[in-house]
Amino acid sequence: MPDSENIIQPVTYSPWLHRYIILVVFVTGILIYAGGLVTTLGAGLAVPDWPLSFGSLNPSGWWRQPMVREEHSHRLIGATVGFLTLAMAIWIYLKEKSKHLRFLGGLALIMVIIQGIFGGLRVIDKNIYFAMVHACLAQVFFCTLVTLMWISSDRWITGDSGCFKSYTKKQRRIAVIVFSLVVLQLIIGAVMRHSGAGLAIPTFPLVFDGIFPKQWSFDVGIHYCHRVLAFLIFLHVLIQWIGFRGQPFSPVSVFIYLTGCLVVFQIFLGGTIIITGKGIVPTNLHVLTGAFLFALTFSTLLWQNREFIKN
Repeated sequence: MPDSENIIQPVTYSPWLHRYIILVVFVTGILIYAGGLVTTLGAGLAVPDWPLSFGSLNPSGWWRQPMVREEHSHRLIGATVGFLTLAMAIWIYLKEKSKHLRFLGGLALIMVIIQGIFGGLRVIDKNIYFAMVHACLAQVFFCTLVTLMWISSDRWITGDSGCFKSYTKKQRRIAVIVFSLVVLQLIIGAVMRHSGAGLAIPTFPLVFDGIFPKQWSFDVGIHYCHRVLAFLIFLHVLIQWIGFRGQPFSPVSVFIYLTGCLVVFQIFLGGTIIITGKGIVPTNLHVLTGAFLFALTFSTLLWQNREFIKN
């Protein structure tokens, strides 16, 4: 028996809270896309001051200049997510009895504040490492919100036992491997993207004219690692998918099938980025799909272990 102190305390399903958390997840997805667009266009320093923009909360005519428009709108969406998260944390603290829901709500609030600070430091210090941390933390924040969405849902709290079957050690192990590979890929992707190595290998699917680079540099190396990890993720997701063939319908099976589809789509987007010379739409969709894959693979782990952390 798990120690009772480590089990999430019972919660009562609150439909309006759950819907509100879905709203926060949705707006955060828009924020991730907007942030990706800022990086793609190189507009991160278009507004040179922080926390104000040109000394104002909302500078006059900001929408007339493309680069300023992208950066300032990113800040406005970020502020919206911040206020939505603050309201969510207060709502959970006042209305929910579960200390774990309260913890996640408080954690989300702390993370969105830190995220804003790192975004500001990127502008003030002009340090690329702040941009990398900012990008990775955005994914973790999104995943935290998705976790809140699941454990506040009716299906998680009151779902019938048929939805929550027991999983084998092999199934749990492959889920951990897939999630770990996705986490590593997100970190490498952030480093590659913010160091300007996205087109270091300008051919796809071949690496120049073969399988291995003939000449190495940091940019080529980090880009090549990104491609190798994409193949490893595809391989392990395929193994995971094969292991769930014929399984009864459940949240986990849906997550795994969706993960497989998104991995294929993500590889397609990666190739399209190379072919189009880092086209804006495929590049930003690539960033957003990465966030979805991170959330999906973590959701798989979460639901596979629900019996240990159920409400």
